[in-house]
Amino acid sequence: MKRSTILWLVLGLWVLNGCAYYNTFYNTKKYFKEALEEHKKRRGDKPSSVEKQKFDKTIKQASKVLQLYPDSKYIDDSLMILGQSFFYVEDYRKAQRKFEELLQIFPNSEYAPEARLWLAKTRVKLRDFSQAEMDLRDIIENSRNKGLRREAQYWLGECYYLQEKWREAVDAFKIAVKKIKDKDLKYRTYLRLGECFNEVKEFEASSESYRLAARNTDDLEKKFQAELDYGRSLLRAEKYGEAIRIFSNIIEVYFNNRQVGLAKLEMANAMMKRGNVQEALEWYKTITEEHPRTPAAAGAYLALGEYQETVERNYKAAGEYYQKARLQDSRSEYAKKAVQKSDLVKRLMRIKNDIKRTKTQIAALEKRYKSLKDHPQKTDDQKPDDRAETVTKNKRPKPRKPKLTPKQIQARIDSLNRVVARKKVELAEVFLFQFDKVDSAMNQYMDILVMTDDPQIRALAFYSLAYIFEQKMPEITLRDSLLQVLAYKYPDTPQGRQAARLLGLKVRDETVHPEEQHYQMAEQILFDRGSTDLALRHLEWILKNSKDKDWRAKALYLMGWIYEHRLNKNQLAYESYKKLADDFPKSPLVRKIRRKIYIYEQKQRELAAAADSAKQTTAGVAKADSAAEPKVRKKEFASEIDDELPTGESMAAPSADQRRKLLDDEMELVGLKKKPVKGQAVEKPAAKSSRTDSTKRKKKIIDD
Repeated sequence: MKRSTILWLVLGLWVLNGCAYYNTFYNTKKYFKEALEEHKKRRGDKPSSVEKQKFDKTIKQASKVLQLYPDSKYIDDSLMILGQSFFYVEDYRKAQRKFEELLQIFPNSEYAPEARLWLAKTRVKLRDFSQAEMDLRDIIENSRNKGLRREAQYWLGECYYLQEKWREAVDAFKIAVKKIKDKDLKYRTYLRLGECFNEVKEFEASSESYRLAARNTDDLEKKFQAELDYGRSLLRAEKYGEAIRIFSNIIEVYFNNRQVGLAKLEMANAMMKRGNVQEALEWYKTITEEHPRTPAAAGAYLALGEYQETVERNYKAAGEYYQKARLQDSRSEYAKKAVQKSDLVKRLMRIKNDIKRTKTQIAALEKRYKSLKDHPQKTDDQKPDDRAETVTKNKRPKPRKPKLTPKQIQARIDSLNRVVARKKVELAEVFLFQFDKVDSAMNQYMDILVMTDDPQIRALAFYSLAYIFEQKMPEITLRDSLLQVLAYKYPDTPQGRQAARLLGLKVRDETVHPEEQHYQMAEQILFDRGSTDLALRHLEWILKNSKDKDWRAKALYLMGWIYEHRLNKNQLAYESYKKLADDFPKSPLVRKIRRKIYIYEQKQRELAAAADSAKQTTAGVAKADSAAEPKVRKKEFASEIDDELPTGESMAAPSADQRRKLLDDEMELVGLKKKPVKGQAVEKPAAKSSRTDSTKRKKKIIDD
C-alpha cells in the first residue's frame, strides 16, 4: 500500500512538472505570436513602444524555460524565439549569441537551417558584410528549402545595399524578386530596387519598381507610400505631367490619410518644376493652412523660402519662411534643412547690414571731409568776449569734441574701406560656397578690386576669381591670366606664391613648404576674415596630401578647434581630436586635447545611460527628455571645455586677434609655434590705401 502511494506521488509530481514547463513554453509561444502581430503593424524602421514591450515579455518568458527547465525538449525552440525577439528589438549582439548557441548545441535541430539564415541576417545588421555574404551564398547554393533560398537572395541584396554597392544590390534584388512568393517580401524587394535605381540616377526604372511595389501589397499605408515614391521618381525623371496625375490620384483616393499633405507638397513641387509658378505657390500656402505642424507644412514653408531666395532674391522674406518651417515638425528632414538655410540667411543679412552700416559711416566722413576742404575753419575764430558770453548763457558748456583734420578723416575713411572690403570677401564666399550664386560672388570680388588698393585683399580677390574660372565657369585662359597677375604683381602674398607654383614659375620664397603655405592661409582666412569653410579646405589639403606627421597633427588640432569654438559642432570636434590622439599619440598637442576627449566621451556615456533609463518612463516624459537632450549636451560640453582653455577664460565671443593669440600661445606651449626660417623673406605689411576715385581704381584693374 505504501509502495503504491509513493509511486502515485512520484508520477503526479512528474506530470505536474511536465505540465509546468510546457505551460511556460506555451506562454512563450503565445507572447511571441502577439509580438509578431504587433511587428506587422510597424511603420518605419524602428519598433514601436508596444512592440518592444511585447517582445520584452517574450524574452523574459523564454528565458524562464532555459533557466528553470534546462533539460526540457523545448530548449532549441526557446533559443530560436529568443534570437528572433532580440533581432526584432534591434539587440543584434544578443541575437547573434542565441543563434550561435542553437547551432552549436543543437546542430541537428529542425530549427538549424532557419537559424543559419537568421544568423546571416544578424551579421548583415552588425555590418559584418564579408562573413554575412559567405553565409548567404552558402544558403542560396546548398539549402534544400526554397523559401530560405529566396529570402537569402533578398538579404544578399540588402548586404550590398548597406555597403552602397548599388549595382550589385540591383542584380541581387532582380534575382530575388523573380523567385519570391511571399507578398510582403516581394513588396520590400521592389522598394529596395526603387531606392537603388534612384541612387544610380535611373529614375524611370525606379518609378517602375515603386509602381510594382504598390501592386504587391494590400496594406493601404504601404500602398500609399509606394505610390508616393512612384510619383517622386517620375518627378526626378522630369515627367511632370505623369507625376501630377499620380499625385492627384493619391490625393483623391487617400484623402483621409494623415500624410496626404506630402502628396499635395509633391504636387506643388511638380507644378513649380513645370513652370506653373503661381499655381504652385497657392498649393504651398494651402498646405500650410490645412496641414499645420506636419512635415508637409515644413516642406511647403521651405519651398516658399527657397522661391524667395532664388527667384525673388528677397532674403528677409526667405528667412521668415525658413523660420516658420523649422517650427512645424522639428524631426522632419524639411525642418532640418530649413534650420541650415535660416542660419545661412541670417549670416548673409548680418554681413550685408554690417557693410551698409559701415558705408553709411564712410559717406558721413566723406561729406565732412568735403566740407572741410571747401570751407577751411580756423581753430580759434571766436573772440574772448563771445566765449565768456556763451559760458554765461549756458552755465555749463558742453565739452567740445576734438576736431579732426582732413588727414585724420581720410585715414578713417581708408580704414573703413578696408573693413568693407573684408566684409565683401566674406559675403562673396557665402554667395559662392553656401548659395552657389557665382554671379553674385563675382560682383563682390569686382567691387573689392575697385574699392581697395590693399595688396593682401586684392590678391585674395584675384585668386578667388581664378578659382571661379577654373571650377565654376571653366575659362582656362582667363584663369591663367589672373594667375599671372598674382604671380607677377603680388609675389609676396600667399596667393601670389601659389599662383607661381600652379604656373610652373619660380617661387620667390622657396623655403616655405606647401604644408606651411596651406596652414598659414588657413590661419589668415580664419582669423582675419572669419571664414571657416575655406580654412577647413586648406587643412583638409594638408591631411590628404602631406606625409609630415607634425603638419598633419597641427591641421587636425586646428580643425578640431574650429569645430569646437567657431562652428559649435562638438561631434566633429571630438572626431578631429580623437583622430589626432589615435594617429599621433606622441605629438605634444595630444596633451592639450586628451582631457577634452575624456570629457566628451564621459558625457556621451551619461547621455546614453539617461536615454536607457528614460525608455522605462511614460511616452510624454520621454518626449520632453529627448527635446531637452541636445541643449544639455551642448551646454555641458562647452562649459567643461572652457575650463580647459589655456587662459582659463570663456571662449564665448573672443575677437579675431584674441583667437589668433590663443592658438599661437597653445602652439608655443607645446613647442610647435612656427619659427621664421633663416633667410626667409618676410611679407611686407599691407600698404596704406590712399584716397583714389573710382575712375582711377577701375583703370588700375584694367592695368592689372
